[in-house]
Amino acid sequence: MGALSNKDIAIIGVCCAKRGAIELHQIENFTKAYRIAKQFKFSTSRYKEKNREIENFIIRLAKLIEPEENRQIFRKPKGAEFSTKRAYQHFCWMFLTMIKPEELFNEFRLAWPFCDGNGRVADLIWRMAVKRDTGEWPHHFPPKKE
Repeated sequence: MGALSNKDIAIIGVCCAKRGAIELHQIENFTKAYRIAKQFKFSTSRYKEKNREIENFIIRLAKLIEPEENRQIFRKPKGAEFSTKRAYQHFCWMFLTMIKPEELFNEFRLAWPFCDGNGRVADLIWRMAVKRDTGEWPHHFPPKKE
């Protein structure tokens, strides 16, 4: 896989620190997921297959970021009347509908589907959506919600 730039390394450090992921294994795992997300190629062909591909790709990132905590994949909130898996599937559909990266980032934060690492996954999804729209991997952070 491609080498990470100094900007990438700085982003990884800040992202992990902001999310409280400061243990060495957490930083190493996020670095692996970051590299894979950066290589992501988006295509709108074969919509149904692409939706499953997006679902599986993001689950792969979540499992890389927090392998132990995300073994069961989706969290099971107590008393919630919605299905976390269903919210996640809807989110993946939104990724394919070309929703703006900022809106996608906020939607993922509402779904919060995984047991751990959601903030770091949200950061990578935002970056993937920016790359989807611009062709360039962003070296800045998602805008703060107003």
